[in-house]
Amino acid sequence: MKIGGIQIEGPNEEILVIPRPYGDLVFRAQTVRSFKEFETLVPEPKPPGVRTKDGYKPDHRDEGYQQLLERYNNQRMAYLVVKSLENSDIEWD
Repeated sequence: MKIGGIQIEGPNEEILVIPRPYGDLVFRAQTVRSFKEFETLVPEPKPPGVRTKDGYKPDHRDEGYQQLLERYNNQRMAYLVVKSLENSDIEWD
């Protein structure tokens, strides 16, 4: 793949070094290429339905659905952060 004449190959990696007196902390953030693993573990919530004169329609304004959707999006963001930092040799407690 090329963008503006520049060949794009493989996932991008960004390195962040935070200096510390006892040794630098090096974070390596890499592109997350797929969310298939996340989608298998955490399916996207479906809105409840409402019967109308036009038939059955999803109710995207339902408060319970909105809460589930917010939780889903927070979990997706957490997955993105943790997955992108896999190459950083972080040991989680």
